[in-house]
Amino acid sequence: HPDGQHMVTAGIRPMLVLWDIESGEELASYFAEFGDELLPNDLLFSSDGSRIIGWSNPLGETIMSQWAGESLNLLTGDSGGRVYIGYEPTGNIAWTGGRALPAYANDPNVGELVLWNIATGQQRVRLTDGFNWTVLSGGNIASSTDSLLFTAFKDDSALLGVLGSDGGQRVVLVNTTDGTIQRTYQNNITAQMVSANLIDDNTVLSSTRDNRLILWSLDSGELIRDVGISTRALQQISVSYDGQYALVQTSRGEAYLWSITETSPALSQVLPSAITGTAINQTGDRLIVASNTGVILQNTETQQAVVTLDTTGITRLNATGTHFATVIDSRIVLYDARTGIEQ
Repeated sequence: HPDGQHMVTAGIRPMLVLWDIESGEELASYFAEFGDELLPNDLLFSSDGSRIIGWSNPLGETIMSQWAGESLNLLTGDSGGRVYIGYEPTGNIAWTGGRALPAYANDPNVGELVLWNIATGQQRVRLTDGFNWTVLSGGNIASSTDSLLFTAFKDDSALLGVLGSDGGQRVVLVNTTDGTIQRTYQNNITAQMVSANLIDDNTVLSSTRDNRLILWSLDSGELIRDVGISTRALQQISVSYDGQYALVQTSRGEAYLWSITETSPALSQVLPSAITGTAINQTGDRLIVASNTGVILQNTETQQAVVTLDTTGITRLNATGTHFATVIDSRIVLYDARTGIEQ
């Protein structure tokens, strides 16, 4: 929870439980109707804590639901429980649409790309000018339609990776308040991108189709430097809160820890047995390494263990990177993400 005093966990029955972190008291729970049970892959609080979004991917089809942040009441379409395609990590913005063709049968998310305020469920902006999200765009028949490949958000800007049905790929910088296009990038570098993270006002971290992690400039659209390369596809990328390191997980399951900036200590660490839950803390000097045999909190630079935990349960770092939770002897235990001290 954004207030740092509450935590939500997912299970089967109940599907969700809201906890008071200090007292360990169960504050609310949600039981799904029989036949509607699913185990959410992950959960996200809206930036104000008023809503919780959870999603699952049974049979390759994304199912996303929303609940009230305090009562855990299920929010339906009538109560603002809209089904989003995705959201940005801070819990401010979600989006729908952004493709002309359905991804699966009865896919509701086709058509124009719309950004939404997660906390209120209200439309933030509809992105139409400069895009062909449907065959009929602006009253004309489009010769090529667009599909959204990736997004990255920072302040009032969003970077959109867009693939045209004619095979052309471009990256578009837009204003998330009024929907205006600030700049379009289309060159050999952007044609290879499959993801983006906005590091600062000028620097973008992207993965490419040839399994590279690169830094490039928003000002020039040109490559700054290569950060690292893998023999496998780079699938999940997270950046430390201080902007010094990138934690990258591949299609084979291993993870890499790479230095991003020239001023940070040079690192190229391979974590062959890392699983979901591996993360970098708020200060960037601690790495939480989750594996099938336990969790190690280690010094980022020296790789020395600060604390080792005997657990095979799910491990999660909170949104601000200050604490992580894991399961010890059937208990959910919260730890300081720098000292490893149980809270």
